[in-house]
Amino acid sequence: MEKKQLIGCIADDFTGAADVCSFLVESGASCVLVNDIPKHIPKLEVEVVVIALKIRTVSKEKALSKVKDAIDFFEKIGVTKIYDKYCSTFDSTSEGNIGPVLDYLIDRYNQKYSIISPALPDNNREVFNGYLFADGVLLNEGSMANHPLTPMKDAKLSRLMDAQSKYKSYSLNYKIIEKGKDSINFFVNNIDKDNKFYIISDYFKNIHGENIIESFGNLKILSGSSVLIRDWYKYLFKNKENKKVEIYEKNSGKSILFSGSLSNQTQKQIKNFIDNNGYAIEVKAKYINEEYIKKIKNIILNSNENILFFSTRDENISTEELKINANKLEEFFSEIAVFAYENDIKKIVVAGGETSGAIIKSLPFEFYKSTALVDSGVPVLRPLENTKFQIILKSGNFGQEDFFNRSIEIMES
Repeated sequence: MEKKQLIGCIADDFTGAADVCSFLVESGASCVLVNDIPKHIPKLEVEVVVIALKIRTVSKEKALSKVKDAIDFFEKIGVTKIYDKYCSTFDSTSEGNIGPVLDYLIDRYNQKYSIISPALPDNNREVFNGYLFADGVLLNEGSMANHPLTPMKDAKLSRLMDAQSKYKSYSLNYKIIEKGKDSINFFVNNIDKDNKFYIISDYFKNIHGENIIESFGNLKILSGSSVLIRDWYKYLFKNKENKKVEIYEKNSGKSILFSGSLSNQTQKQIKNFIDNNGYAIEVKAKYINEEYIKKIKNIILNSNENILFFSTRDENISTEELKINANKLEEFFSEIAVFAYENDIKKIVVAGGETSGAIIKSLPFEFYKSTALVDSGVPVLRPLENTKFQIILKSGNFGQEDFFNRSIEIMES
């Protein structure tokens, strides 16, 4: 491990952490994903440690408690740079925890300001004039507007942050960014001389990320999506030698796939899998009981096919019922995933952030190495404790339409 730099990243969910690892590994980084706060201090010969925290939708108090523990761990292993990775689908309520977490981080290290950059142009998440767009549409006007857990009611990032944080946010326009470091520094030096603050950067071209990092790469704390940490890594490790490629043996046998995501992209991926003669079983919370679980386990044991279990939207029920059903489905998917692993199934694919978090927490591993890539932002993960096992975690809107079959093929290759 190079003493001069070790990046520690806290991610607000498990697919977000996997997303970070994919971009880093694609850029040549040596990276390990950690399942929550480790119970012991391992010897990790890596450049980046990513801790997956399931805090995206929890209260501010719970989020801060987990983040404090993560930062304590980073200090013990010698982390010199800290990155706060959050989803590009911002929690737009005043109760969101992104603001309080960033406040804690810059207060803990007495940093005057930091960057807020949720843009991910590789997956059509762009910040333009301080507004967040998804697939060319303002986030509050697209499919995320009525998300059951993080509804997007405003796409103006400074308003969202000002509602959550005790410090003010200022938008850094792309016209300033494109002029380069001197122009950016002039902008920053003329903000607030007395108080801490945040800079929300436009980002819809590669040059934007490169110029942002050129100006702010020496800060201890940065924040944003999985793409800005990639830019930061390249800046900090620009003189490193190429790493050795790791080779793993082929995995035989069937794959078990799960989808708890209701995103439009995942629905297309499910349809594509079924249209290509994939074996798929629809799961609803009302189906789940002991007899149903026993039936599903028998299907897994007696079938030689790859099997996709997918949930569908519950219509005309209350928000409270929706949350109860979501928890029931997560418990079911987790139980089936553990059953599959215990019965020597070595390949699992999961679509959906909350579902991924539930399943990965139920498996008996702490440390994962990111290996191959399925799609941009979607890596194949192998536990350090059992490198014959593979798991793929995907955020709802990520991946091409043939994602499930591509995942199976790549894990078998």
